[in-house]
Amino acid sequence: MNSSTVEGDDPYEVVSYFVTDRQGVVIQAGTSQRLHLSDHARGGVLHLGAAPHGRFRYIDGEFEPYTPEVSYDLARRDGYPPIEEQLDMLWHAMDQGAMPKAEPFYTTLQKVKQQHPKA
Repeated sequence: MNSSTVEGDDPYEVVSYFVTDRQGVVIQAGTSQRLHLSDHARGGVLHLGAAPHGRFRYIDGEFEPYTPEVSYDLARRDGYPPIEEQLDMLWHAMDQGAMPKAEPFYTTLQKVKQQHPKA
């Protein structure tokens, strides 16, 4: 954005703005006095006007809905059962002889199970 657009006629006029990153994703939106607009543009491209709420990309003057790709590690993490269930699965596999009993893991969990049996 050129400095004449940022400065305008009245440096104290409050205007709407939004900032996009290199991929055009809206990363910040708000209002500011023209005098301080350039302070908001750090790390992105400053645009005058209002951006819709939510995640959007600003491409060729148009807003497009944007859904970031989920990395494999986050997708995998959300797919695993809670850690308590995973530990219980391991203990049962050891208890049934499907895998060797790893100590002290097996006896520690066995003691807890004996102290707090299922009702």
